[in-house]
Amino acid sequence: MEAKIQYLLLHPEKSFTDLCCIYDGFDEDGYDTNDSFYNSSSDEEDDPTYFPEDEEGRTERRRLEELYSSETWISIIEHRKIGWSFPTLQHRWKLLKYPYEIDRMQAYLKKGGTALKKYESISETVFQEFLQWKQDFQVVHDRDIADSALAAADALDMFDFEASEAWIRRWKKRHRVVSRKVNNFITNKTIANRDKLEDEIEKFRLKYSQYLIDLPLDQVYNSDQTGVQLEMISKRTLDFQGVIKVQARAQSSNSLTHSFTAQPVITASGKLLLPVFVIMHEAHEPQCFNKDLAQFKYITAKSSTSGKSSKYLTSKWFEDVFVKAADKGCDLFVDKWTGWNKCLDNQTFANVHRIPEGTTAELQPLDVFFNRQFKALYRVMSDKIRRRFNDLFKVYDRKGIGRLLHLCFSQLAADRFHDMIKFAWFKAGYIKERPAPFLTPVAYCFDLMDAKSTCEVGDCFDRAFIKCANCTKFIL
Repeated sequence: MEAKIQYLLLHPEKSFTDLCCIYDGFDEDGYDTNDSFYNSSSDEEDDPTYFPEDEEGRTERRRLEELYSSETWISIIEHRKIGWSFPTLQHRWKLLKYPYEIDRMQAYLKKGGTALKKYESISETVFQEFLQWKQDFQVVHDRDIADSALAAADALDMFDFEASEAWIRRWKKRHRVVSRKVNNFITNKTIANRDKLEDEIEKFRLKYSQYLIDLPLDQVYNSDQTGVQLEMISKRTLDFQGVIKVQARAQSSNSLTHSFTAQPVITASGKLLLPVFVIMHEAHEPQCFNKDLAQFKYITAKSSTSGKSSKYLTSKWFEDVFVKAADKGCDLFVDKWTGWNKCLDNQTFANVHRIPEGTTAELQPLDVFFNRQFKALYRVMSDKIRRRFNDLFKVYDRKGIGRLLHLCFSQLAADRFHDMIKFAWFKAGYIKERPAPFLTPVAYCFDLMDAKSTCEVGDCFDRAFIKCANCTKFIL
């Protein structure tokens, strides 16, 4: 167990999802092999890096001109001309693998290396165009890489060049390009105002990083609403290679199209305020609503027909949750949503700081890091419950959501995650000192399981469901 913790701490890309966002779930291939329609049956003889399949069926490709210098290749060619056998040449120059490598390099040297230079020029041209596309936030697929490569080849009069799947795969591997899920969209207006926004972000960071230096970080808060699907299901799953239709089980189809709202509050010192305000999705709030959720002390629940917040509900959050948990004279950072105006504009309880519109992804600590960890933990809990207790537990109904949120927030509020919450403020630019390395909630609560992870509560020895972040025990 200690070795596993040490591994996760020494490999932050396994736990810091802000530094490694390659996957939405747990699995990600380096590239999407379905994202190409090009025929891979290119003329290998025209490819200076082609090698036939070896005895294990693996295609091996290497650049001959990188094995030895031009002078060394000339020496190899001359020794063959005077009668040296290939085994003798191979004994002298051990990187040689096939006799025809010498023929290829001889032809290459006669051409003065122009073919390879053209291949390099095509690769570099495509890379520069790819950089421009990403600076413009364009969606790019394999076919676009192929189009760019073919246009570059046409400009160099390389009419026999084919942007095959193999060439595209090598190009992507060389430049560390992979297929990624789009998780944010921006408009032309946003792009046009990008320089202005970046300047505004830097000014805001500079102002408030200085402002917070002399303040007690326990009294600096950030609050925001985040929507959560009634039944959260991972968008990726393991399945057999070649499967066309990948299906996932949901307990209710209605739960996939509706959501509730959670409104966490975090401090710059790394604490999550409890209880967390939650707005349930209820077409008509039943009389048993409060009774059903009363047992879950880590949430304060209200409801709306949409599951979203409103001016009235925001006022209820301020009166029933925030004022009771915070101290008068504290500092509160919120965005420019107009729903805040009614409860915050005329109050004297807190000093309110409004984050500029269009900058919350960079300046709001909850958006920058915390909400992603909260939803990841909630999703993993939901997935695991469906696998182990699908017939006993409904993750999408009122009590099921209440129970999941109660467990989720009890873990997120644990002392061991203070550094994680502080990291959200650090990444947003408000505090200068980077917190110590930490395990994310998913990494600590679920990824430290081993063969001996059975329930440690009472006389229960069943397979554990979670490792508690508070008591450190494995529990069912």
